[in-house]
Amino acid sequence: MGKVSLAIQLLRNMGVRYVMYRIYFMVKTRLGVLKRQFPEELPEFEFPSLAKWRDSNSNFFIDFEEVKIEKYSEEALHELAENVKRIHEGEIQFFSYEWFKVTDWFTHPVSGYVYPKVHFTEIEDFSEKNGDIKYAWEKARFSWVYTLIRYQKQTGNNQATFIFEQIERFINENPLNIGPQYKCSQEMSLRVFNWTFVLFFYKNDSALTETLYNKILKSISGHYHHVYHNINFSRIAVRNNHAITETLALHLISKWYPFLPNSSKWGKKGKAWFEEEVAYQLYEDGGFLQYSHNYHRVVVQLLTWALLQAKKDNETYKPVVKQRAKVSYQFLQLLVQKGNGWLPNYGQNDGALFFPLNAMQFRDYRPQLNALASVLNLNTGKARFEDEAWYGIKGNVAKEPSEESGLFSFDSYGQYVMKDSTSLTVINNPSYFNRPAQSDQLHLDIHVNGQNILFDPGTYKYNTDKEFIDFFFGTGGHNTVQLGIANQMLKGARFIWYNWVKETGNRANLRDGLYEYTGWYNGFVKETGGMRIERKVIKHENKLSWVIFDTIDTRTKHELMKVHWNVLPIYQKVVHIKAFDEEGEPVHKQERKAWNSTHYGRKEEFNQIEFSTSGNYIRTEITINEDIINSSVFS
Repeated sequence: MGKVSLAIQLLRNMGVRYVMYRIYFMVKTRLGVLKRQFPEELPEFEFPSLAKWRDSNSNFFIDFEEVKIEKYSEEALHELAENVKRIHEGEIQFFSYEWFKVTDWFTHPVSGYVYPKVHFTEIEDFSEKNGDIKYAWEKARFSWVYTLIRYQKQTGNNQATFIFEQIERFINENPLNIGPQYKCSQEMSLRVFNWTFVLFFYKNDSALTETLYNKILKSISGHYHHVYHNINFSRIAVRNNHAITETLALHLISKWYPFLPNSSKWGKKGKAWFEEEVAYQLYEDGGFLQYSHNYHRVVVQLLTWALLQAKKDNETYKPVVKQRAKVSYQFLQLLVQKGNGWLPNYGQNDGALFFPLNAMQFRDYRPQLNALASVLNLNTGKARFEDEAWYGIKGNVAKEPSEESGLFSFDSYGQYVMKDSTSLTVINNPSYFNRPAQSDQLHLDIHVNGQNILFDPGTYKYNTDKEFIDFFFGTGGHNTVQLGIANQMLKGARFIWYNWVKETGNRANLRDGLYEYTGWYNGFVKETGGMRIERKVIKHENKLSWVIFDTIDTRTKHELMKVHWNVLPIYQKVVHIKAFDEEGEPVHKQERKAWNSTHYGRKEEFNQIEFSTSGNYIRTEITINEDIINSSVFS
């Protein structure tokens, strides 16, 4: 009966359309229908010769002859050159962090598993033995080409031959729809985006021969065919940044290669679907349905490409596209930390950065946000970054503005922000009507002087040991209340959660220099049948002190009440945390092993601070030494 109950809940949460499509897709896969629908060879078609294509007006939104990039410092150029050398030697930087030697397109560089050269429908993407398939996809996304192109722009050292050799090698060794590189339509879309950047950048380079040009266009046509005929999987079964990427790909590919079969029809459909996905996935208050800042940045980059191409073509999208792009920028920009550009490590973070057009640190969101702001003609007053130069956005470098302060409520998204001259405080408490990412209700993030003092531990990996899945995705890894070892929601397989938190309440105000937030939710359904948890946060403006009151429903029996706080060792000498029970008696502080993941695939161990009680109430007082706010520990 438990399984039946969960199945009914899945039906209610995800909808009949989702469940029926999943069943339909599974049946088509098992009967071999998808094999026939996605063949290894497609009918031949005619397209312009290389000479004619070169003589035609560029369909790409960037005029590379007009791109002017400021010279790097000697140190930055040396680092770039070292990275280029590593790429030439067969290494790839995975998830903007870790380098691995990659000899082919099939071997997992960590597990050593070699994916078979079979039809993509026969390949497992989630397997304990195989490891995380994202590792097999990273090189084949071709985002590393931007490192080489940026290097060429700085030094004049031509990279065309090496890049085209790698593209040709991919095409030769990965027949259409065969192998792991065709498992994900988003990865295929990104590969075409990045190949297109290469093609137009090297449009007149001698390394691009007629034979190679024909081979690349034939492969792009095959990718295009696959994405179109598999689009419902992303629009129904996945419906997140994948759907935005793929629908935009259908539209933009029709602009870049109007001679491809069905490009006019598929492009028009792609545009309509893209507009629909933007309106559905980006909330009116600026939030994003994946509850992830990094995935939100993915959409920011896609919106930038879409709006720039539309401007070049003198085309318009429905007003909702620009409106949601604007509020997305305003929401994310509010959370940017002055000095380093970091945001809270909120939600799933798989290291995705599709178009790395700068030398900044991966966690720095400013280059991508500034580019979108410039496209939207927002008077941001922000300094320009390299992305804008590559996009041909011209303008004077401006001084950084003063920090915006105040109390900000994003009720649709379920995030509440206290911001003043000394700190940023963020509280999460969404009502889930779209699929949850993590069980982190009422998690509290604190940033001081650009440093994440109390933090979200990140994601680590999607396919890893249960211990790490439970910690990084679950309640125990977050700065919030936990009952025993339970999660606020029930974890299912892969990305599924049951017992979604849907009943919540939030109230926030700023009065006479006092920030006050109160939020509650009904959770822990499996353990208690549903229990109300309430958190109240009080903070004085421009003071580094917080008082947090956590209360649970006294009418319901429950496991031991725990409150966790993630503080790295480097900050523990300046951060002071005390807790008290309902009688005002101190609650004993304990420490337990925990992990922090600032980049996908990377984790570092630390000791999480924990307070626990058999009662129903804990008051926590957090203070940070104000006299050392500008000391080296925060620089």
